[in-house]
Amino acid sequence: MLAAPLLASRATAQAWPTQNIRILNGFSAGGLTDLAARSYGEFIQQATGAAVVHETKAGAAGALAAGEVKRAAPDGHTLLVTASSTLILSPLLLKNPGFDPDKDFTLISYMPTGNAVAFVRTSLGISNLKELVEYARKNPVNAGTSGPGGFSHVTIVELNKSFNLKIEPVHYRGEVLAMQALHTGEVQMMIGTWSGARLPVGAGTAKAIAVTGTQRAKRLPDVMTFQEQGVTSEAFRLTPYLCIVGPAGMPEPIAQRLSDLFVRAGSSERVQKFMDAFDMDEPAQGRAAFRNIYDREAPVWTKTVKSLGLTPQ
Repeated sequence: MLAAPLLASRATAQAWPTQNIRILNGFSAGGLTDLAARSYGEFIQQATGAAVVHETKAGAAGALAAGEVKRAAPDGHTLLVTASSTLILSPLLLKNPGFDPDKDFTLISYMPTGNAVAFVRTSLGISNLKELVEYARKNPVNAGTSGPGGFSHVTIVELNKSFNLKIEPVHYRGEVLAMQALHTGEVQMMIGTWSGARLPVGAGTAKAIAVTGTQRAKRLPDVMTFQEQGVTSEAFRLTPYLCIVGPAGMPEPIAQRLSDLFVRAGSSERVQKFMDAFDMDEPAQGRAAFRNIYDREAPVWTKTVKSLGLTPQ
C-alpha cells in the first residue's frame, strides 16, 4: 500500500508523452526565446521520441502566449518559453494579462541569459552612462523595448527616475524588432541582451555603454555596470533569464521529468552551439533553481514598479 503512490507516479512519468509536445514562444520568431526553444526541443524530441512542435504567438510582452498555455491541458504536452519579465512584470503592468503567475503555471526550468546591456546608436558619440544622461537632457531620446511591461521597458523608466530624464519608451513585439529599430535609427537606444544586438553591433550602428548585474559581463570587460556608473536601483543589479513553464496542475512526475530533460539538454551538441552563438555561459537549470530565483527576484520587481508609479496599460 505504501509503495502504490510511488509506483503510480513512475507509471505517469513513463506514460508521458503520448502525443506531440507544443512549445509556444511568447516573442517574435527568430529571437532568443524562439531559438532557445528549438535547440532544447531537438534534444527533447530525440530523448522522448515525440515530435516537438514550435509555435510563435508574439504580443503583449509574452502575455498572449502565456494565456494560451494557461488554458491548455496540464498533461505536459503544452509548454511556454518566454522571458522572466512575462511572469514577473506583465501581471503588474498590463490591465488584463490573462494569467496569474503564482496560480496558473508549473515552473519547469530557467535559462540564464547573462547581463542585460544598454546600447546606444554609435552616431551619437556616447561612450558611457554619464554621456548618455548629458545627451538626453539636451535632446529627445527614444528607447526601443520588447513590449510594454517587459524588462527593457521598466529599466528605461527606472533610468529616467534615477537621472530625471524623459527618455521615451517605444514598444515592439519582441527584442528582434526593437534591435532592428536601433539598427535603422528609428530609436536611439535599447536595453536588451548582448546576443540580441548582433545586427546593430555587428554592423557598427550601436555600441554597449552599461551592463546590469553586480559584475561586468565576461565578454564586455571594459563596459562598466550601471551600479559602477551611479545607478543605485536594485533592478539594475538583476539579470534577465528565459523560462519554461507549463499549465498549473501538471503531475509532479511529468514536471520533474521535463525539468530533467531540459537540464540534460544543456550538455547536448545543439544546445552548446546555441549557447556559444548567443554568448550564454550557463545552460538550463532545474525546477528547484527556478523556484529559488523567482521567489528571490519577483519581490524586487514588484517594489520597483510600485516605486515608479507605473500603472497597468
